[in-house]
Formats: sequence, C-alpha cells, structure tokens
Amino acid sequence: MARNELLTCQTTIFSILSKQNHVTHLLDYSSFFYLIQRNGNDNHRLKESKNKRMKRSNLALVVAILLTCFSLAVASTAEFVRSSCQTTNYPDLCEKYLSAYAPKVRRSPRQLARAALTVTADRTAAASKFVERFSTPRGRPSPSARGARGGGAVRDCLETLADSVDRLRRSVREMERMGRYGSQSFRWHLGNVQTWVSAALTDENTCLDSLAQDRSAAAVRPMIRSQVVHVSHLTSNALALINRLDPNH
Repeated sequence: MARNELLTCQTTIFSILSKQNHVTHLLDYSSFFYLIQRNGNDNHRLKESKNKRMKRSNLALVVAILLTCFSLAVASTAEFVRSSCQTTNYPDLCEKYLSAYAPKVRRSPRQLARAALTVTADRTAAASKFVERFSTPRGRPSPSARGARGGGAVRDCLETLADSVDRLRRSVREMERMGRYGSQSFRWHLGNVQTWVSAALTDENTCLDSLAQDRSAAAVRPMIRSQVVHVSHLTSNALALINRLDPNH
C-alpha cells in the first residue's frame, strides 16, 4: 500500500478509536450511577453485561478497521493498474484486460508486465486457432480454398502467429529468471524479453501486411484482420510495460 493510503488508513483508525474511547467513558459514567443503586449481585451482572458490550464494540472496531484498510488497498492497486496503462498506446484495452489482475500484481511493475504478457500470449494463441479455421488441419489451405480463402495470406498468418505465440510464451518464462532488479542478470533477461516481444509484434504486423497484399484474401481479410489487430495492440501494450522495467528507460 502506498504511503498516502497508509496515512489515510491510520487517520481513519485513530478516528474510530477516539470515538470508541468516548463511548467507553459514557458507559463508565452511566455504570457508576447505576452501581450506586444496585446491590452486589446486580453489580456482578452489570460488569458481565458491560464486558459483553465492550467485546462486541471491540469486534465491530476491528471489522471496521479491516474493511477500511482493505478498501484502501483495493483502490490503491486499481489506481496503479490504471496509471500504468496510461503509459501504453492503448490504455483502455490495457485496463480492460489487466484490471482483474490488480489484487495479484498489487503495485509491482514486474508482475503487471508479466500479467500483460500472459494475457497477450493467450489471446494470440486464440487468434491463431481462429485463423486455422480457414485452412486444412495441417495449416495448409486446400486447393479449392486457395482462391476463395486467400491461401497465401492464411498460410503466412498461421506461421507468423505461431512464431508470435512461441516468443510470447518464452518471454513469460524468461521474466521468472530475472532476479534482483537492476542486477546484471536482470538486465540480461529483460533484454531477451524486449527482443522477443518486439519480434512477436513484428510477426503480427507481417500477417497484416500479407493480408493487405493478397487480393485472394478479400473474403476472409476482415475477420482475420480484426483478430490480429487486437492481439497486436495487446502486444504493443505488453512491450510498453516491459520497457518501463528497463533501468535506463
């Protein structure tokens, strides 16, 4: 939790405690006059009743404090994701996919970048499966479908998307090996991730170029293009979050 959120939580806790002390004093005064009018047995029962009230009050206090701090922590991590996404080329898309990871990544730029990579790899794999629907099981357009389905473009997209998925998956694993921030190992593995994710983005753009140049792909171009453009935007966002980890950035 950030410093401002901690101070806010602390102020709230002190406010609750001060109210609790005020209530306690009121109970003490009322109990004092009540005790004067009662005998020893009544005094014992009154103490038990007061203790029960105090326990319930303390429990309510603890719950209030926990709920306050939890709410502040959630708001803090959500704001971290939102502000981080503002540094990408497609902030709305970034926030849409990564807001669900806020509790997990907390305020860690590294964990946020890793989450972005994981999402991007999964969506790119799904896009590859979608493109595969327009080809034979082996990934090669059938002769009868070449003209109607844009065989060359489909084949190129299948190959480049497969490469993209592979590079993105490797990048996710590579981030787990980074080690301490700023160390030589960190810089080495980060450099690999930057290179591979950049290459994955190039693969996706190659697919789009192939679709644009292949006239025979006109029938399937809009469907495939929408899928690939979507994952290319996700890849661009992931790369932006990764570049923020660079000590020289």
